[in-house]
Amino acid sequence: MLASLGLRCEVASNGLEAVQAVEKVLAAGSAASAASAASPAAAPMFDMVLMDMAMPVMGGVDATRAIRRLGCAVPILAMTANASDRDRDACFEAGMDGFLTKPILRAALAEALVNVLEGAAATAAATAAAAAGGAVDSGAAKR
Repeated sequence: MLASLGLRCEVASNGLEAVQAVEKVLAAGSAASAASAASPAAAPMFDMVLMDMAMPVMGGVDATRAIRRLGCAVPILAMTANASDRDRDACFEAGMDGFLTKPILRAALAEALVNVLEGAAATAAATAAAAAGGAVDSGAAKR
């Protein structure tokens, strides 16, 4: 389904593999930055992580917490059959940025991807402005 939306993906079989994939990209970026302060990191971060709540080895909520503990702000979209408010709250409390219930429909997935990416862009702009000592009108950052 992601390919039909023109997207490329890397698959992790469980939450631990997802955390390790993010760690690998972060380490590659750090190594590239250390090797040459003049050039940007050679290994780009993932644009987004699609995270199932119920995976073997490490569930999605725990994997998200682990990714956030790494200091990684990559947008994370929960994709789950668990549709209760409690499950939704657990995802957001862990640091996920969006929530989509199964079965996944192509149009709903596309909309969720856009919403999460737009939210991440607005957050990044606000963070950059705050770091620069400026202010961002949160209403202007929303679409």
